[in-house]
Amino acid sequence: MSSPKDQHRGQRQDAFTLALIGIIGQVGCITLVIVLLVILLGLWLDRILGTRPVFTLILVFGSIPVTIFTMLFLVRKGVDRIKNRLDVPEHKPQEEDHIGRD
Repeated sequence: MSSPKDQHRGQRQDAFTLALIGIIGQVGCITLVIVLLVILLGLWLDRILGTRPVFTLILVFGSIPVTIFTMLFLVRKGVDRIKNRLDVPEHKPQEEDHIGRD
Protein backbone atom coordinates (compact mmCIF):
# COMPACT_ATOMS: atom_id res chain seq x y z
CA MET A 1 0.00 0.00 0.00
CA SER A 2 1.18 3.47 -0.69
CA SER A 3 1.02 6.15 1.94
CA PRO A 4 -0.87 9.44 1.43
CA LYS A 5 2.51 11.18 1.20
CA ASP A 6 3.53 8.92 -1.70
CA GLN A 7 0.19 9.52 -3.42
CA HIS A 8 0.62 13.28 -3.01
CA ARG A 9 4.15 13.06 -4.43
CA GLY A 10 2.80 11.05 -7.37
CA GLN A 11 0.08 13.61 -8.01
CA ARG A 12 2.64 16.42 -7.95
CA GLN A 13 4.83 14.48 -10.38
CA ASP A 14 1.85 13.94 -12.69
CA ALA A 15 0.99 17.64 -12.55
CA PHE A 16 4.61 18.53 -13.30
CA THR A 17 4.68 16.15 -16.27
CA LEU A 18 1.43 17.52 -17.67
CA ALA A 19 2.70 21.08 -17.27
CA LEU A 20 5.89 20.23 -19.17
CA ILE A 21 3.88 18.57 -21.93
CA GLY A 22 1.76 21.72 -22.14
CA ILE A 23 4.83 23.93 -22.44
CA ILE A 24 6.34 21.71 -25.13
CA GLY A 25 3.06 21.73 -27.06
CA GLN A 26 2.77 25.50 -26.79
CA VAL A 27 6.35 26.02 -27.99
CA GLY A 28 5.81 23.64 -30.90
CA CYS A 29 2.60 25.35 -32.01
CA ILE A 30 4.06 28.85 -31.77
CA THR A 31 7.14 27.76 -33.74
CA LEU A 32 4.95 26.24 -36.44
CA VAL A 33 2.83 29.41 -36.68
CA ILE A 34 5.91 31.65 -36.96
CA VAL A 35 7.49 29.49 -39.66
CA LEU A 36 4.28 29.23 -41.69
CA LEU A 37 3.62 32.98 -41.50
CA VAL A 38 7.20 33.79 -42.53
CA ILE A 39 7.09 31.38 -45.48
CA LEU A 40 3.73 32.69 -46.68
CA LEU A 41 4.89 36.30 -46.33
CA GLY A 42 8.14 35.52 -48.16
CA LEU A 43 6.36 33.74 -51.02
CA TRP A 44 3.87 36.59 -51.32
CA LEU A 45 6.64 39.23 -51.41
CA ASP A 46 8.64 37.19 -53.94
CA ARG A 47 5.58 36.83 -56.18
CA ILE A 48 4.76 40.55 -56.00
CA LEU A 49 8.34 41.73 -56.53
CA GLY A 50 9.41 38.96 -58.92
CA THR A 51 12.36 37.85 -56.78
CA ARG A 52 11.44 34.19 -56.42
CA PRO A 53 13.49 32.75 -53.53
CA VAL A 54 15.16 35.88 -52.16
CA PHE A 55 12.62 37.24 -49.66
CA THR A 56 11.47 33.79 -48.61
CA LEU A 57 15.02 32.75 -47.71
CA ILE A 58 15.82 36.06 -46.00
CA LEU A 59 12.67 35.90 -43.90
CA VAL A 60 13.12 32.22 -43.03
CA PHE A 61 16.71 32.74 -41.87
CA GLY A 62 15.69 35.98 -40.13
CA SER A 63 12.93 34.20 -38.27
CA ILE A 64 15.35 31.76 -36.62
CA PRO A 65 16.44 34.20 -33.86
CA VAL A 66 12.84 35.35 -33.38
CA THR A 67 11.68 31.76 -33.01
CA ILE A 68 14.49 30.91 -30.56
CA PHE A 69 13.76 34.02 -28.47
CA THR A 70 10.04 33.19 -28.43
CA MET A 71 10.74 29.58 -27.43
CA LEU A 72 13.05 30.65 -24.59
CA PHE A 73 10.53 33.23 -23.39
CA LEU A 74 7.68 30.70 -23.33
CA VAL A 75 9.77 28.02 -21.63
CA ARG A 76 11.04 30.41 -18.94
CA LYS A 77 7.53 31.70 -18.32
CA GLY A 78 6.18 28.16 -18.07
CA VAL A 79 8.97 26.98 -15.78
CA ASP A 80 8.42 29.97 -13.50
CA ARG A 81 4.73 29.13 -13.37
CA ILE A 82 5.52 25.51 -12.49
CA LYS A 83 8.03 26.57 -9.82
CA ASN A 84 5.50 28.90 -8.23
CA ARG A 85 2.93 26.13 -8.03
CA LEU A 86 5.41 23.59 -6.68
CA ASP A 87 6.78 26.04 -4.08
CA VAL A 88 3.39 26.25 -2.39
CA PRO A 89 4.06 24.83 1.05
CA GLU A 90 2.30 21.64 1.94
CA HIS A 91 0.00 21.58 4.95
CA LYS A 92 2.16 21.59 8.02
CA PRO A 93 0.58 20.42 11.23
CA GLN A 94 -0.15 23.27 13.56
CA GLU A 95 -0.36 23.20 17.29
CA GLU A 96 -4.13 22.71 17.16
CA ASP A 97 -3.69 19.53 15.13
CA HIS A 98 -1.88 17.85 18.04
CA ILE A 99 -4.43 18.71 20.74
CA GLY A 100 -5.71 15.54 22.32
CA ARG A 101 -3.05 13.33 20.79
CA ASP A 102 -0.37 13.82 23.43
